[in-house]
Amino acid sequence: MGNRLDAKVCLITGAGSGIGQASARLFAQEGARVVVADIDLDAAAKTVAEIGAVAVAERVDVTSPQDTVDLAKRVVEQFGRIDVLFNNAGIAGIGDVLETEPELFDRVMTVNVRGVYLMTRAVVPYMIERQTGSIINMSSCIAEIGLARRVSYAASKGAVFAMTKSMQVDLAP
Repeated sequence: MGNRLDAKVCLITGAGSGIGQASARLFAQEGARVVVADIDLDAAAKTVAEIGAVAVAERVDVTSPQDTVDLAKRVVEQFGRIDVLFNNAGIAGIGDVLETEPELFDRVMTVNVRGVYLMTRAVVPYMIERQTGSIINMSSCIAEIGLARRVSYAASKGAVFAMTKSMQVDLAP
């Protein structure tokens, strides 16, 4: 165990499984106080139990403006701040341009892109107030190289990459 994140408050979305869950474990091993946020509260709670460190489970629908604002507020009320936001929640949406129904395309874009936007929008005011904070947005190399039958996923991750670059310019000190 290290201490590179000693006592840092790290909010991770999509942390009930996959990359988010693995990241929550690693952040905790580095001394972070981890907020394991997921749309599936049971999965988040299971992750917290497995971590065995300072961690809390929170339910969040990253596509809901109210959910994201409420979560950011709860985290700040409980821990006093948010040092790191890791926007990891996402869905894949498998299909090529002909197979992917518009509803699925919209859902992937809503979760993967709007979710990053809303969660960041909810957390950034607290970071600006403290004049510090880090944001990690999960994208994918698929945004640049493509992958068969991942048209909506690739588009969403390309949008996350572009949004991240713009946020970097807007929010840099």
